Amino acid sequence: MAKPVLLLPSANRMIGSMRDIGYDLSTSIADLVDNSIEAGATEVFVNLIYKENKSCIRILDNGIGMSTEQIDEALRYGSRRNYSSNDLGKFGLGLKTASLSHCRKLSVASRQKGSKEISILMWDMDHIEKEDRWEALRPELHEATHELYEKLQDITGTSILLENLDRDSTGSSDKKSFIASCRHVEEHLGMVFHRFLNQEAKRKLPLTIYINGNKIKAWDPFVRNEPDTRILPSQEFFYEHQERKLSINVQPYILPPEQLFSSKSAHVEAGGPKKWNRQQGFYIYRNDRLIQSGGWNRVRAADEHTKLARISIDFNSNADESFKVNIAKMTVQLPTKVRPELTKFASQIASAADKIYREKPNKKQNSMSRTGNIFNGQNSEPNSQITQKTSSATNQTSQINPTSRVETNQTSQNNPTSRVETNQASQNNPPSRVETNYSPTPDLYQGKGAITEIGSGANLVDTVITVLKKELSDKPEVLGRILSSLAKLRLEFRNS
Repeated sequence: MAKPVLLLPSANRMIGSMRDIGYDLSTSIADLVDNSIEAGATEVFVNLIYKENKSCIRILDNGIGMSTEQIDEALRYGSRRNYSSNDLGKFGLGLKTASLSHCRKLSVASRQKGSKEISILMWDMDHIEKEDRWEALRPELHEATHELYEKLQDITGTSILLENLDRDSTGSSDKKSFIASCRHVEEHLGMVFHRFLNQEAKRKLPLTIYINGNKIKAWDPFVRNEPDTRILPSQEFFYEHQERKLSINVQPYILPPEQLFSSKSAHVEAGGPKKWNRQQGFYIYRNDRLIQSGGWNRVRAADEHTKLARISIDFNSNADESFKVNIAKMTVQLPTKVRPELTKFASQIASAADKIYREKPNKKQNSMSRTGNIFNGQNSEPNSQITQKTSSATNQTSQINPTSRVETNQTSQNNPTSRVETNQASQNNPPSRVETNYSPTPDLYQGKGAITEIGSGANLVDTVITVLKKELSDKPEVLGRILSSLAKLRLEFRNS
């Protein structure tokens, strides 16, 4: 017989409000995955099990597991725990509120490394309403649902089972609706945890998430694998909140217009779960976990012409109060003291994205001749770094795509030795490379050479040719390849 464990008295007045905090199914499961990540899991298995009126949801991980006492504390509302600045949890409510927003029975089973014992605790809303007490039940193993504990007989970790699903998104006996819920969950998890799935998060452990046995693919909002995505210089903003000095890191991206995507399917996928117009704007990360995906937070309105602009904002949990993170970790607000700077910054990125969108370039055009300086003509800049370092090369190296068509000589975490490459009009023509051991003569940078007189148009072409011929006079083959490549980019070089 299951033994009752009193965790809170006087339940009936609280049940409704505790179940209606605002979780949808996708955000609920994401909140449960947060717990798995904090438990050091490298694999998380999400199963939405269809059984008509007896469907259930299980989240299983291979983390460190919990003892009986730890499970009791985990299921206590407002559990006692000290959170570090890198934790994904916040209020000690996520496990309970996220789960019970969709079900009337929540069971947690766990097994720690080195132990054969599987500890189980259960919230049953029917029992709580009957007794009018927040009284959890501790069933014996044979009394629990088989799906809850079966996998824990082979691995250590934690299993969470949601039964008696009674909300619209999960309680429907319609199989099509249930399958649609699976797809939404898959899209959401791939987006929210994309840094963890791609091992770009500060956490060193790898992470793989499965839904109904299928490996979830990370969705990168900034499509850095597309050669024509522009990764602009990042900026750090500092501000004070309640006598604490805080900072946020802001990284802008401008995605390619549709014509410049590598394929139609890649463009559709880049539109994201909310589609292109609603995915523009801020992507706000708390400890590498995505909280907000798109939207301008009232600093500007969404517009068709600015839909290529996406900006990541990173903060850790020390800044939670200034961002007003809610319990479901679904909504945030921009800190008041940094709003003016972010508004100015966002306006410039949006203006640059608008300009690129309106150009509607031909796929055969080269990005060097197509864009020029995308910030050219801007009257104000959020930071002096947000200007292109050269007048011809605008596309920057992606952290995950070190062989972009146009690359500057910047470094990234995954590509410390970026190559300088010229863009090609056709994939059939191999790119010409400027040798990495080449260095210009000092005179060119001392006010004596042609580089100090670079202008635009024909003057610029003549200057570039002069410099190349002077610097590569002893390397005719290299010079020939470069001039041949440049001739494919602009008419002026063809006539040179």
